[in-house]
Order: sequence, then structure tokens, then C-alpha cells
Amino acid sequence: MVMLTQLQVDTLREITDNANTNYWEGYTYLSTILSGDPQNEPFLYWLDKAVEINSNYFESQANTYIRAATRNGLMFSGQDANSELIQRNSNLIGATVIGDILQTGVVPNVQDLIALDVKVAIEDGGQSIGGWGGSDLAPSFIQL
Repeated sequence: MVMLTQLQVDTLREITDNANTNYWEGYTYLSTILSGDPQNEPFLYWLDKAVEINSNYFESQANTYIRAATRNGLMFSGQDANSELIQRNSNLIGATVIGDILQTGVVPNVQDLIALDVKVAIEDGGQSIGGWGGSDLAPSFIQL
């Protein structure tokens, strides 16, 4: 965990309009704060991929994989799997992760971050655990 200064929290709040938009820009800002400390590498990896996914960067393998896994999981569950819904789920994760950081002033450890990512995708995004893009990684990070 990393405690942010009030100035850092206020800047993140401004970038993301109080966790309502610009999530990938907020992730990028957090990366600049956390870079340089080897203890932050797992979180920085998540942030790097979250930037690619939330911005829908077409040349990103992570973006392609996550969006395909999410689409397939939603379809398997009998749900709509259009690109707008997939982006909405990415934004829900961004709003929750950044909102939590704004509320607490603390950047969580990667295990708590992944647990939150899964929780939002399943409870708010309507995805099944198998349809969560990181489901193949989940057992190594969290208990489900």
C-alpha cells in the first residue's frame, strides 16, 4: 500500500472528474507516482495493462485478450456482449478502483486490487467468474 499526499489525491480527483471519467488518464497519473519503487512493480503492471484496456488501445495484446475473454464470458452467460457493454465494465472497474483511492488516499496492494477488479466485474458488470478476463490468474492472487 502507498499513501498519497492530499495534492496527489486532489490531482487524481481533477483528472478523473471525481472518478467519473478519464480512468486511463488517472491510471497513467498513478503510474507516475508509483514508478521507481520495485515494491510497486505488480501494481504498475496492472496499471500499465489497465491503461491499454480502458483506452481500448487496439495494438495492445492485453486489450485484445481481456475484451475477447469478457465478450466470450458474457455470451456464454447468455448476456449481451457488445463493445459498449465491455467498455462500460472497464469504466466500472476504473470508477471503483479510482473512487476507492480517492476516498481512502491509499493505493492498495495488488491482491486487494485484483479482488476489487473481480468483484466489480462480477457484481456490477454482470460477468461470470469464467468471463472475467483475468480468471486464469485469479487463483494465484486471491481466494474466490
